[in-house]
Amino acid sequence: MGLAGAVRLGRLRTLTALLTCFASGFGAWAQEQQIVVEAPSARSEIERILEADNLNNADMDPAAVVAAMRRIDRRYAPDDFWAGYRQHVEAWERFAAIASDPGSTTAELAAARGAVNASFDAVERIARRYGAQLPRPAAQNAARTKRTFSVSSASS
Repeated sequence: MGLAGAVRLGRLRTLTALLTCFASGFGAWAQEQQIVVEAPSARSEIERILEADNLNNADMDPAAVVAAMRRIDRRYAPDDFWAGYRQHVEAWERFAAIASDPGSTTAELAAARGAVNASFDAVERIARRYGAQLPRPAAQNAARTKRTFSVSSASS
């Protein structure tokens, strides 16, 4: 190997050493970087479901309430909340079945309505454990909108 070969070999070793340093430095830098994936929090998922569930059910047929509730997607809701919510939907399903049965008694209807209320109380307790805020009831929002509309229409 001549002088030119030795110079090329020296340059090659220098380049290899530089690449090794760069690669090890890059590897350390890459290891220090953290990948952060933000998933919706349990609280925000619960609030999303409660907002979707916030129906003015006093003005709705119980079967329509059930259909709307069934369309609500779980996404990332915590297991305990979703289990409680599904029980609430089932209570509404029983209430809708009794309400649509012409042979049902007032007592059966009252008991089914009580089960709906009790199941929502359980959902609400779970939601509060996660720090979720419950939406203003839709009936209150509708009444507030009607008042606002009537006041603004009276002034025009």
